Amino acid sequence: MVRLKKKQIFGVRLRGFERGYADKHRVRQKGRGTSIAIRLNQEAEEHAQNFIRERQFERESHWSEAQPSAEEENNFIDENGWEAFAKWHVAYDTEASAETKSRYKFSIGDFRKLHRSAFIAAKQRAGSEDYNEVQSAAYKLLEKLPGENDK
Repeated sequence: MVRLKKKQIFGVRLRGFERGYADKHRVRQKGRGTSIAIRLNQEAEEHAQNFIRERQFERESHWSEAQPSAEEENNFIDENGWEAFAKWHVAYDTEASAETKSRYKFSIGDFRKLHRSAFIAAKQRAGSEDYNEVQSAAYKLLEKLPGENDK
């Protein structure tokens, strides 16, 4: 009977199970400039600024609960189209196929209102992925929104 080491199946070393793999992989990806494909969506910025001016935002929400479900996204796309869907996302992926949900990144609202918590999530996630332009835009828009305790 052949004894296999941990992290091996049928004598094959499993990629991703060795210690520190994720960190090494992430550094390698950043070195290749993964953020080049992610672009700031200017129309979403303008859309958000209009909603802020019209005071159409939710100050106190938990984005994990408020963000649209896949079904809500599909219904919105069916009713309003891809162009309207894009306006609810601060960035897009130039490498993803057009008219796919995977093309649009960093959602900022629930298709009715902006959510302050969505901007916080977008800013943090963009920062962790080194999407500096997106992080900066999310931060600037967040600064225009009143805080949870502001009136």
